[in-house]
Amino acid sequence: MSLGIRPGFPVTGDGYQAEVNTKDQYLRLFAEIYSLGYLAVVFDVNRKQRVSREDADNLDDAKTKAESLAAGYLRYRGAGELPPVNWVLNPQSKAAIGGS
Repeated sequence: MSLGIRPGFPVTGDGYQAEVNTKDQYLRLFAEIYSLGYLAVVFDVNRKQRVSREDADNLDDAKTKAESLAAGYLRYRGAGELPPVNWVLNPQSKAAIGGS
């Protein structure tokens, strides 16, 4: 499976991001590599604060965890179910294929 990131040693900050808009909620989801491994992050753009952060085993696991955390947060806020999530390479990623 191609992750869209060059093979080799992972670089801190590489990964994926997604935006979720539902009702009055606007979230950004991140699945990224950091100094100690992989990380799933959910950020509430409206409130300008991180909702949750959790370690993961790999980038796919980080994506799954971020979606799960976001779904729980949306239910908690009364915004309904999580819509389909479209993951894209993090534009700040230094290791994106074709990147510099």
